[in-house]
Amino acid sequence: MRLQHPRQALRQKRRIGDRLQSARRNARVHLRGREAEPGHLFNIDRWTLPWG
Repeated sequence: MRLQHPRQALRQKRRIGDRLQSARRNARVHLRGREAEPGHLFNIDRWTLPWG
C-alpha cells in the first residue's frame, strides 16, 4: 500500500468539500493493478479524512 503523493494531499486540503470524490476519482484514473481494487479506495478515504 502506498499513500497519496504530497501534491495530491495539498490539492485536497484546498478543496475540502470534494476531498472524498477527488480521492476516488484520482484512484480510478492513476492507480493500476492491485492498487485499483475497492479495498484500496477505502484506504485512500481513510488517509484523506484526517487531512480535511
